Amino acid sequence: MKKRLLIQLLTIILVVGFAGALYATPTVYLKETGVNPSSPGVIHFPTLGNVNVLYGEYDLAIDWDC
Repeated sequence: MKKRLLIQLLTIILVVGFAGALYATPTVYLKETGVNPSSPGVIHFPTLGNVNVLYGEYDLAIDWDC
């Protein structure tokens, strides 16, 4: 009986803990603020295949929702 109560209590604590952690996780956004591409190229992604890109310097702003 005590073992079953302990397992139930631990399960409740874990569920509440994970729910709180998911709620507190911020969403992060990247916004391109400036681009200085220098040369074109191709990057291969396993799921997307070949993607044409411009290599260079990118200025990004990071924003998050708390």
